[in-house]
Amino acid sequence: MAARLQKPQKKRRSAAVIAVAAAVALASVAVAFMLRRAEVQSDFTPAVVICAVHEKVNGAEVTGSAVSGSVKSDITAENTGSTTVFLRLRLSACWVDGTGKVTGTPSALPQITLRQNWLDGGNGLYYYALPVEPEQSTTVLCEPMQMKTFVSPTGAVVYQQITVLAEAVQALPVKAAQEAWGVTVDGGHITKVK
Repeated sequence: MAARLQKPQKKRRSAAVIAVAAAVALASVAVAFMLRRAEVQSDFTPAVVICAVHEKVNGAEVTGSAVSGSVKSDITAENTGSTTVFLRLRLSACWVDGTGKVTGTPSALPQITLRQNWLDGGNGLYYYALPVEPEQSTTVLCEPMQMKTFVSPTGAVVYQQITVLAEAVQALPVKAAQEAWGVTVDGGHITKVK
C-alpha cells in the first residue's frame, strides 16, 4: 500500500517541478521582452553654431590672423553654422614690434563710428541687432579705423594691432541669447545690451 501512495506523490512532485520550471521560463521570456532594446533611428540633427570674421587691412582681405597695418576696414561676421544666430564682435588692441611680438605697451581701442544695426556693448564689444541666417554675414561694423604707429621710448617703432573676434549664439529660442549674453530681444531683434 505504501508503494501505491508513493507513485501519486511522485507524479505530483514531477508536475509541481514542471509547473515551477514553466513559470520561471515564462517569467524569463517576459523580462527579456520588457528589457529588449528596439532599434530607433533619430532624424534629429543638432544645430551647429559657429562664425568667422572677415576684414581688410590696408585694402587686402585677411581672415583668421592678427595683422598689423595702418587702416582696418570692412569688418563683418559670417554665420558659418547651420542655424540662425545672433553675432557679436569683440575688439582688442595691443602694440607689436616689427616682428609681430607684443611689446606690453598699454593700448586703447580707437574711437569708431558704428554703422547701421550695430549696438555698442562697451569695452570693445559690439552686437549685431539682427539675426543672421546660415552662410550670411552682418553688415560692416564701422567706418575704417586708423591704426597708429609710434616710436617707443627705447627708439623702436611699434604698431597698433587690433584683433577682431566673433561670437555667436543661437537666435531661437530667444531665451538662449538673453541668458548667454544678457541682452534684450524684442520682435526677433536685439534691442538692448548690458
